[in-house]
Amino acid sequence: MAMKAANYETIIASFHRRSLVDVRDVDKWPNVTNGLWTSSQALAYVDHLFEFCSIDWAVEKGLSTYP
Repeated sequence: MAMKAANYETIIASFHRRSLVDVRDVDKWPNVTNGLWTSSQALAYVDHLFEFCSIDWAVEKGLSTYP
């Protein structure tokens, strides 16, 4: 908001975030330690994230005509 108050219309910004998930640490993940997920459920979810194709999902749901 400070940039807008100074009458800037745009700014150049860059965000860098590195995140590494080590599945060997699954028993230490927050949702496993708090009991929300079992270790196998957490690992299945991570596998799902790498296998999920949002384009295929959108086409299947009728939200996109791509490709």
